[in-house]
Amino acid sequence: MNIKGVNRRIRIRPRPAEFAFWGKSSLIAAEPFFKNMVRENLFRLIRSEDVVLWAGAGMSIYAGYPSGKELTKLINDRIEESMGSSSPKALSLMEAAENLVLLQRGSRNELNNLLFKIFRKEPQKTSVHNLLTKIPHIKTIVTTNYDCLFEKVYGADARSVYRPDQVAGLGQADVEIFKAHGDLSDLNSIIITRGDYDHFFSRDTGRNLLWNAIRDRISRHSILFVGYSLEDANVSVVLDKLISELGSNRKQIFFVAPGISSFQRLALDGKNIQYIDCTAERLFKEIITILRENITDDFKSEKVSIKTTGKFLRQQNIGSKLTIADGKPVISQVYPINKNLIGRLSFTLSQNDAIAKTLLDYIKGEKVGTITIPAEKIKGGGFWLGKTKISKGLGSFTISRVPAGSWQVDIRFKDGFEYQDAKVEVFRNEGSLLIHLHLKTAFVEIKIDLGRTNDKGWETKFSHTHPDKCSRMTEQIKDFTFLAKLSDEKVFTVFHEGIPVHTGNLLMRPLFKLINLYRQVFEACRFIEIAYERTFRDVPFGAINEDTIATINEICLAGKRESIHEEFEQMKITFDETLDEGNREKHIMLNFGRNNIQLHSIKTEEVTLFGERFSLGIMVTEIVQPILMNRINVENGSDDFAIVKSKVRKRMRFYLPDNQ
Repeated sequence: MNIKGVNRRIRIRPRPAEFAFWGKSSLIAAEPFFKNMVRENLFRLIRSEDVVLWAGAGMSIYAGYPSGKELTKLINDRIEESMGSSSPKALSLMEAAENLVLLQRGSRNELNNLLFKIFRKEPQKTSVHNLLTKIPHIKTIVTTNYDCLFEKVYGADARSVYRPDQVAGLGQADVEIFKAHGDLSDLNSIIITRGDYDHFFSRDTGRNLLWNAIRDRISRHSILFVGYSLEDANVSVVLDKLISELGSNRKQIFFVAPGISSFQRLALDGKNIQYIDCTAERLFKEIITILRENITDDFKSEKVSIKTTGKFLRQQNIGSKLTIADGKPVISQVYPINKNLIGRLSFTLSQNDAIAKTLLDYIKGEKVGTITIPAEKIKGGGFWLGKTKISKGLGSFTISRVPAGSWQVDIRFKDGFEYQDAKVEVFRNEGSLLIHLHLKTAFVEIKIDLGRTNDKGWETKFSHTHPDKCSRMTEQIKDFTFLAKLSDEKVFTVFHEGIPVHTGNLLMRPLFKLINLYRQVFEACRFIEIAYERTFRDVPFGAINEDTIATINEICLAGKRESIHEEFEQMKITFDETLDEGNREKHIMLNFGRNNIQLHSIKTEEVTLFGERFSLGIMVTEIVQPILMNRINVENGSDDFAIVKSKVRKRMRFYLPDNQ
């Protein structure tokens, strides 16, 4: 077997790394210092699970329900329908409701029907309330609304309380919803008229137990008012009653509303209530952002419970294992629940550090595989999963690519050749596919440019890498036969779990010559193993070069006992010194008087391959149609050597066993 060609090491084409840096950005738009301080104060309390939400009608307007002012108008309109233009026009909701009840001679039936019609219709949307469910740190909600939006979005995670007999069941759900003005499912619980308000805070009514439960929560936690307008008289009633009931021992109170007047701000300041100019939707989004930034640190410092931490992470599509180690809470593991969730790293390296250059090469795609960043090289930084910061500091870490999919497949060509149990990994890049083939002895990377095609298919870039040491020759032959067929653009079918999933070919023809050369080398090595009863193990892949291939060819030539035809220019032959002058002339005439001459090596030829010695035998060179170029000098004895050429520039060469 003769193998033509020389070795060229196959180089791996670098690929772009799936890695990026993220700088630190401001979470909240720039505002005056004192305004930010109020916000930060509220965020700090929420992070510690220390805030009760008190929600008004403004929280439900976006869902299609009326504000307190609009509900007042609807009741006034109903009264006007009965009394005409002379009907009283109440300015507050409680007065309007009181007037309607008086008009009906103390009956609340008309008022109840109106409330049913307004608040039992399906909401137009629940987006703002859904945001609130993403804040598990808020465990108590007090609302004066009659709708069921909170119950709708929280579902089984919340328990609604609007009667005194329900207080005993508190603590059985993650979130408590106190419906301070009642629920339409129990008309006796509704508070809307002036008389209802007068009894709401009374210590002598059956509602005292419900109010005591609310007062217990708001006395131990700060209060966040959302969805209220200071123009509603009932809001002032609630605020005044709270301040009076809680006294000087009350915790902080925050009032959130967009664009109130300077006079109204002074009124809140007079009651020591902190104002935040914001909508509920924007505030909830800011809170979620703050929690994402601090959840793991708050858990580590025990500001937030294990249960709340786990629930918040799950709401961010992050699974976690939370444990107690040495008496302290520990997040032992985090993982994405959603496969599309992206992990991000942010850190700083010294510009002149060698590891920084290595990382830059990796990012540019000039290096492939994995890269490890030692902890001592990292300054600051953090790790995010999605939009959630998992860690502020970083230890040593390794970056590697994760495939979009991984399968064990069989690949069968039309000629019947089949490669079984190849591991295939697919990486999706923008506009391209990156396919990794893990063979028994080699790793193959195929990049398919989906944006560049011709009449044969997609443009394909191929790279191959081999371990430093070659394994069994049979495995090498199997792998390189497969690669040769692949690069020869042969049609193949991919089978997964016995089912054909793809048929096609790859445009890799320029690589066929080199890959086929390796295949021939390993086939020749296998022939040598059998013919000479040898076994090659751990052969350095880099040892396969031009000289090695020449040696393999010689061993195969001797082992096959066949001749090889070669190009031939000329040869210098030294005569046997034992011949006397007369015999030399006879020797010359005998050998050069025929069409061909045979020249035998004096001793057995030996070569070394991969550290092993091989005896080839006596080499015979037969020159076709020889010409003695220095005949005159040989005949007169001035030359003791002959220079021989071939008229047709050909020779045959073979080996004879030592015993012939």
